[in-house]
Amino acid sequence: MAALDNEPVVHINFNEAKNYCKWNKKRIPTIKEWELAAYTEFRLNNKDGYKFKKSYPYPTGDNTLGLNCLNDCNFNYSSKFSKFLLRGYGHVSTSSTKEGINGLYDMGGNVWEWVDINDNSYKGIKGGSWWYGKNQMIQGYDATKPKNMSAVYIGFRCVKDFKN
Repeated sequence: MAALDNEPVVHINFNEAKNYCKWNKKRIPTIKEWELAAYTEFRLNNKDGYKFKKSYPYPTGDNTLGLNCLNDCNFNYSSKFSKFLLRGYGHVSTSSTKEGINGLYDMGGNVWEWVDINDNSYKGIKGGSWWYGKNQMIQGYDATKPKNMSAVYIGFRCVKDFKN
């Protein structure tokens, strides 16, 4: 089965993700950067109802409704992988879940995302995934995996530094 352009990149270890970001003149976010983007609203005039500089417990505000996480999130979706999986339904197309804090999609549920932490053997993962329930999406939940591990429920996103 070939991946589609709108699917999250998964089954990639930390170094592979880091190298892809570097090739694209970007990098893996630090844990602090990821958490700020996922849980604290920085848009002054947004139309989503999130309050400026307010931190929320989940990447979609006060709850996880509309995210892809087992049966905890009440998200109506179908995945081409659901018939093959024993837990959850699999990832869904990127940006098909509820828009969250700072207008970002998929910061909670769908797939975990690698984050850089100060450890040579382990790296952080944030956001939970379709394989896990909503408890792994809550602000402050920290998880790590060996940096050479890859899994069908772990992906990544790149960030870019802007120079003034």
